[in-house]
Amino acid sequence: MGDDGFHDRASSLRFVGSYAGGRYKATLYEHHSYTGASTTFSADDPWVGDAAIGNDSADSIRIETVPFCDLVSEIPKAECEALVALYNSAFGPYWTNRTGWLATYTPCAWHGVTCTAGRVTSLELGNNNLSGSMPASLGNLTALQTLALNDNQLAGSLPASL
Repeated sequence: MGDDGFHDRASSLRFVGSYAGGRYKATLYEHHSYTGASTTFSADDPWVGDAAIGNDSADSIRIETVPFCDLVSEIPKAECEALVALYNSAFGPYWTNRTGWLATYTPCAWHGVTCTAGRVTSLELGNNNLSGSMPASLGNLTALQTLALNDNQLAGSLPASL
């Protein structure tokens, strides 16, 4: 029971699991004022599962997710979403080299991605164990000059815009 005899007070919050599509944000709220402490972390942060925020007077918790590409600022959102769609549809976790992919918010530093002036201009992922389908959203890479996806197991056609 809490101090008022009715409510237990939440004093900490622990996350278990992961959310590959973005970041978690958790806020502990005190019922009568809806103000609280908050923390934001991603599934790749080393302290996920052990992170806690505290507020001894909090009695409710709100958990929100933030889409991954909302946190990327170095390329347009549509281009980020195209890269994420490729990773997800082509079984990214099983790629031979997936350095940086969905682990950082800097897609221009991801393996095989080259950017010029804030636009994806080259995507070179040949012989990298990609399988599955090519997403139509690859057509959103409108500044793309080089596309190398050879020696993989991809199905489907390239978007007509490419």
